[in-house]
Amino acid sequence: MPLFHFVPFPTSMIEADNILSSLSYGVILGVFVVAFYVKSVGCLLVVSIAWVLQRTVLRDRIR
Repeated sequence: MPLFHFVPFPTSMIEADNILSSLSYGVILGVFVVAFYVKSVGCLLVVSIAWVLQRTVLRDRIR
């Protein structure tokens, strides 16, 4: 997908990077929280849930 779907009118590349990074920050934080506090969860489960959540965040951002 083109960048303008997620970042409507960035004034600089730094602003565009900040907006795109903020879309994935929560998912990455969730992966680290699970890794530190829940030892019985498998890697495949965490990655698949993170993938679904990231798709949901991006889909909601486009709408």
